[in-house]
Amino acid sequence: MRNPNDKNGIANAGHQTKQRMIKGAEVICATCIDAAAGYLSNFSFCHILVDEASQCHELSCLVPLVHGCEQLVLVGDHCQLPPTISCDAAKRDGLGVSLFDRLVQNGVPTFMLDTQYRMHPKIAEFASDAFYGGKVKNGVPESARPTIRGIQWPVEGNGVMLINTAHGQEASDGVSKSNQAEADIVSRIVADVLKAGEIGYNDIGIISPYSAQVRLLRQTLRWARDEAKQQTMHERQMYEQRWNMPGFGGGGTYNNNMPPPPTPKNLEISSVDGFQGREKALIIFSAVRANNNGSVGFLRDWRRCNVAITRAQRGLVVLGHAQTLQYDKRSFGPYLDYCLENGFIDGVEAKPGSYDKKATQAMAKVYDITANGNVEVREG
Repeated sequence: MRNPNDKNGIANAGHQTKQRMIKGAEVICATCIDAAAGYLSNFSFCHILVDEASQCHELSCLVPLVHGCEQLVLVGDHCQLPPTISCDAAKRDGLGVSLFDRLVQNGVPTFMLDTQYRMHPKIAEFASDAFYGGKVKNGVPESARPTIRGIQWPVEGNGVMLINTAHGQEASDGVSKSNQAEADIVSRIVADVLKAGEIGYNDIGIISPYSAQVRLLRQTLRWARDEAKQQTMHERQMYEQRWNMPGFGGGGTYNNNMPPPPTPKNLEISSVDGFQGREKALIIFSAVRANNNGSVGFLRDWRRCNVAITRAQRGLVVLGHAQTLQYDKRSFGPYLDYCLENGFIDGVEAKPGSYDKKATQAMAKVYDITANGNVEVREG
């Protein structure tokens, strides 16, 4: 029997166990940095696929390539957020450019996956126009993404709503921004949706571009997060009682004949950047900015808008100060026009002719693949 105090021996045993498992596997999944782990040092991987490559630091992306890579596939989206670089000097030296972007800029052929299977078509439409020149097709019908109960959607059957928080005002802590009015509205929406009972905590994502607003939202919605924890504990207790688990003195252990333990309940509240690559049935986005000078801050980066409005499967609620957002001519300004055209603004009738679809598509920055396989950047 192994000495429980022999930490090195335990670590070596774990190391050897992982190696045995890897030898019998055809596909290994790891983060780029974890690809440098010691237990992988003796393995070669001729085919490497890196997902979310456009958000990966270039140096991190190189780590898995040292395992004898012969074929590299990078999957990413240049129209979403790039790697996060906190050092200005590093940005100036080019470390803010991902390997994905660098290869594209140097003419490596690209292939666009032009069909989306996540969103209700009306959620996807503006993003396709504004960021991909209208090239993204829908692989799911509207009927496959029914609207979520508990919200009075402005247009029946279309899960898109923009709430103009005209009464709200942004606050600053000197570093970040917050908006209490928007946080209060988010709390009421979550309460209504949970009361309707169609979807639960794990189906809702709440996002904002500002860390101060994320903290405020977590504080304002503590009631919901506490309820989620209590429900998780209750379901776990019921599960353990039903299957005679050790916590209730039965001495039982988990086996393959038992159903899996209940999934923990959690109401996720995150920054937009932290939610890239994720999705939920319902996304509530708090834009925060509300001022008299048209300052939109982080919202100026159109890639952040793209990420924010493309996380939802069935329902997207955007809270924003329309008078401020209209100053962003690249993304949120046209998005306001899109919502007005389609009648998606809460309490405001549709106004046909508000949205210039062709102009929005022409404004998109897209990579076009030429006949000889080169990539050209077109900017409207």
